[in-house]
Amino acid sequence: MFCPQCGNELVEGKPFCTKCGAQVSAAPVAAAPANRKSFIENIKEFLESLGCAKYFYLGTVVLSTLSFLFMFFPMYGFSNNGSMIAADMFFSFSTFSPMVVLVIFAILFVLSAIAAVVLPAFMPKLRSIPFLYAAPAAIFTIIFFYVIIRGFVLMGSVGSLGGMMSLGGTLGITYPGVIYILVSLGTVACSIFLFLKSFKKCK
Repeated sequence: MFCPQCGNELVEGKPFCTKCGAQVSAAPVAAAPANRKSFIENIKEFLESLGCAKYFYLGTVVLSTLSFLFMFFPMYGFSNNGSMIAADMFFSFSTFSPMVVLVIFAILFVLSAIAAVVLPAFMPKLRSIPFLYAAPAAIFTIIFFYVIIRGFVLMGSVGSLGGMMSLGGTLGITYPGVIYILVSLGTVACSIFLFLKSFKKCK
């Protein structure tokens, strides 16, 4: 409790301020509420705490999200029968349909991405989460990458990808295919560097 007149800290049990002598009511003086930081301020503070690793963190989150979104593109992932066959082969140990398994993986991916952004911002003790996020981001990206690329191979449409013009003619890979491959490789690379930076801090 503090004196409402001079701001001096009051001595418990005394009805007056020991500094200015002002009479103090028996009602306790409420302390001013602490200013809470906004979500954006927490995110900025969290990113600054990562040092140079923040670039790998942002790269991992952004690129892995883009890689994940390709699963919903026309002729990719969920809309490609070849990808469903590839998923069925990959998850042969599961009793669920490949579609159900991929949906579960998609939900886990989204939850891990949200946790990697929200938890460290508001819970400083959990700021090792971004480094732990590197592993699931890379694993999910590799699984999605296998399902998509293997799906095109099984369907014999590596050179078409929706009828778009192929890059380099004989390469058999189209522009969206090249973008997807680069995004996936970038995700894994950023995840590896982010994981390594968790052992060696940088400024």
